Amino acid sequence: MTRRDIRVLQKRVRCFKCGTEFDGYTEAPDEGFGYAHQLFECSGCHTLFSRSIEDEHYGGSLQSRIVGVSCPTCAGALADTLHRVEFAGVCPGCGQRDYAGTDEAREAVVSSYQLYE
Repeated sequence: MTRRDIRVLQKRVRCFKCGTEFDGYTEAPDEGFGYAHQLFECSGCHTLFSRSIEDEHYGGSLQSRIVGVSCPTCAGALADTLHRVEFAGVCPGCGQRDYAGTDEAREAVVSSYQLYE
C-alpha cells in the first residue's frame, strides 16, 4: 500500500479526559480539481488512510478494494477495521477520541495510505 502526502485542514484540539493538546485533521474542501480526499482510520491502531473524491466515483467499490488487505501498521483486516471519519485524530496521551477545539483550521499536509493504487 502506497503512502502519499495529502492536503487536509488541521485543527488544534484538547482531550477532555487528560487535557493533552494535539493536532487533528479534517478533509480539505474540494476546489473542483479532484484534490480533496476522504479520510479513513483503522479502528485497531488509528492509522490514517485516504481516497480521492474521484476514486469514490471511478475506482469501484471500497469494499471490493480492501477484501483481503491488511493494515500495514497493525495487520488487522481492513474489511473489519477500516471506517470513514470526519475528524481524524486520537489523543496521544490516553487514546480517547473525546476532545474539543476551535473552529480555526489551517491547511496542512499529512501522510496517509492510499486506498486506490
